[in-house]
Amino acid sequence: MFIKESPVYTNIKKHIPMKFPTKLLVFSIDSLVCYASAYAMVCVQKMIDTVTDAGTVDLPIFYQTLYLTIGVILVYVISSNIGSIISFFMGLDFTKNVTKYLFTSYYKQNVAFSKETDSGEVASKFMNDAESVAGWLASGDLSFYESLTNFLIRFCILWSYYPPISITIVVVMSICFGCTRKINKIKAEYNKKTYASTSELTQFYIQAHKSFIDIKQLRKENDFVNKMVTMLEKSLFHNQKMAMYWGLLYSGIFTIVLYIFPVAVLLTGIYMTLKGHFTIGKTIAVYTLVNMTQSPLNGIASNLSSCKSTMILSERLENFIVDESVEQPTQIMTEVNSIDFDCDSFGYTKEKDILQNIHFHLNKGELLCIKGRTGVGKTTIASLLMRFNYLEHGSIKIDGVNIKDYTYDSFYRQVNILNQSPFIFQDTVINNITLGENYPEEFLNEVINVAQIGEFIKEYGKDYELHEDANNISGGQRQRLGLARILIRKPQLLILDEPTAALDENTANNLAIKLKAFSEKYGITIVVITHSSIFENYATQILDLNNNILAK
Repeated sequence: MFIKESPVYTNIKKHIPMKFPTKLLVFSIDSLVCYASAYAMVCVQKMIDTVTDAGTVDLPIFYQTLYLTIGVILVYVISSNIGSIISFFMGLDFTKNVTKYLFTSYYKQNVAFSKETDSGEVASKFMNDAESVAGWLASGDLSFYESLTNFLIRFCILWSYYPPISITIVVVMSICFGCTRKINKIKAEYNKKTYASTSELTQFYIQAHKSFIDIKQLRKENDFVNKMVTMLEKSLFHNQKMAMYWGLLYSGIFTIVLYIFPVAVLLTGIYMTLKGHFTIGKTIAVYTLVNMTQSPLNGIASNLSSCKSTMILSERLENFIVDESVEQPTQIMTEVNSIDFDCDSFGYTKEKDILQNIHFHLNKGELLCIKGRTGVGKTTIASLLMRFNYLEHGSIKIDGVNIKDYTYDSFYRQVNILNQSPFIFQDTVINNITLGENYPEEFLNEVINVAQIGEFIKEYGKDYELHEDANNISGGQRQRLGLARILIRKPQLLILDEPTAALDENTANNLAIKLKAFSEKYGITIVVITHSSIFENYATQILDLNNNILAK
């Protein structure tokens, strides 16, 4: 192609099977279809000339040409349908492979990536940008070369009739392509802005749905409706309109030329017929062939426009792609025997430190209870232990190795966290615990018992369907399901963020007792972040962040 590929597009292309044999087959079929349609016109011209050139009709030649024409049309129809079917399934395959590659790369990102990216933006990129890139990979360059080949086939047949017209077409279209390059670039930029506006609007819809109850009780429905209309009119619709205007200007230049030119050719053909240089059939054939060049030329123009848009849109996928030139961690974590947390200082901004001079050492199977007032840094310690953030002044080591040096996969096999509001999938209770993996029934029941969800499962069953965002269970049930999901994987380091916040005192006490026994049985080190004093009775160490005191 004549447009430079973006680095992101080149990266994606490198990881996707290009299916050249299938593309070659589609290209061959399309070329056959093109030749058949053009040759059909030649056959029609011969039939017309057979009737008009002489006073008497040569019926054998007429019927022979008629049968040939019907045969060519059948070849055209059958080949065209076969090519369309192959192209359709090839497009689906490219969409699957591109989306799979981007989704795989997406999950290779640092955990902090999810906090830096809006869910609406992610959804839009997967649904729109990725599909555009896949579409171009599947048929973009193929379509361009098909259009170019179709044009050349019709150009050659037209040349055999009247060379000056063929040359004129090439000259005129070259001028058109030169004049519209700038227009094409502007249109592509507005297409990129349209996709960005779609991402923002998708994110707005997601937030509106999740905050439905708050919006209703605070009577802010009209405000949100007005905000949505403003986003539509001033952002999305504006960019769509500008892309349409520039697109109309781009295609309009070609359309005007391609509609005016055939009329000029027809008038020329009539003049040449009157002068005796053309037959009626030849005039009709030349006129029709000139019209037939409109489709591939429009195709070439459309392909160049789509290519420019795709290259610009592909740049929006850049943050999904893992930079392979960056050296990745190589250490493999197989167990957790000791943890050394040494933080000289840490803050989310340079102006203010959240943590200062926090140090503790844990051995395998110990339980550390971290307590303190809100905002003192309890959850920040959990975030650092989970590698959601990194220490610049200090270090966190497991078995003497800085946690930054462990591969993400091996690290998260051994280190898990239970947040205050764990994510619940729209699926059954049992699938939310196992995530589709198989576990011995005895061990599964043990985990259910430790997580204090036995009564819930007894009442509703393991196959009870949970709704989106778990809105058909309580907050405590949600948290205990999340705990069961983690316990069943037996992490070597378990971090619990306010595990009893949504529980009554009796359930919280039972959870603490059974969790301590479970951790001793399987050698699990536990870090508990809590305002409650329940876990203090089972802790080997207590870190009081209010006074920066570590008690053993």
